Amino acid sequence: GDADCMLTGYTRGYMHSYNDIKTVFSLKKNEVIFGMSVLISGNKIIFVSDTAINEFPTSDELVKIAEETAKKVKAFGIVPRVAFISHSNFGSKYGAGNQRVMDAIKILDSKKVDFEYDGEMAIGVALSDNPKKHYPFNRLTGSANVLVMPGLHSASISTNLVKDFTNGVLIGPVLTGFEKSVQITRIESDFNSIINLASLACVYS
Repeated sequence: GDADCMLTGYTRGYMHSYNDIKTVFSLKKNEVIFGMSVLISGNKIIFVSDTAINEFPTSDELVKIAEETAKKVKAFGIVPRVAFISHSNFGSKYGAGNQRVMDAIKILDSKKVDFEYDGEMAIGVALSDNPKKHYPFNRLTGSANVLVMPGLHSASISTNLVKDFTNGVLIGPVLTGFEKSVQITRIESDFNSIINLASLACVYS
């Protein structure tokens, strides 16, 4: 109880640190552990989940990831617009990953949440200034600022590609779902990465 948040991982592997954390810290009731990354490029901010833990999240997990990410985006004073990302648009191609997203949309529809969402959709449609131009029935009123990814591989590849191929800044992943704010930095992270992650850890403590 002496600290409000904790940062670890500088000298140890990410999953090694994560497995140790799970033995000490309790999970929040009815929540799922996931990582949210923040991509900043110019004056644009995009929140991406899950970029750390769940390899192939179930429909229920996708719903919880979307809800919790939207809640964190609101804490920044930003109105969340959530896009469930895929390689296809609204069933144009079929696959197991698509069905998980379709089922997640149905669950959210039944819950009547207070943020915009839709999917599944490709990244080009999600980040379009006018998503309805591509698909008039798209429920997003503007470019998505929350991207819920279908799997850990696509989330990790896409966020790191943006970081390494552009001048953008990648913060996180910020772990969510533990009773306490405990965060894991990458091995030998630079000064800015540590400070940025520590700052977010304090915000969500």
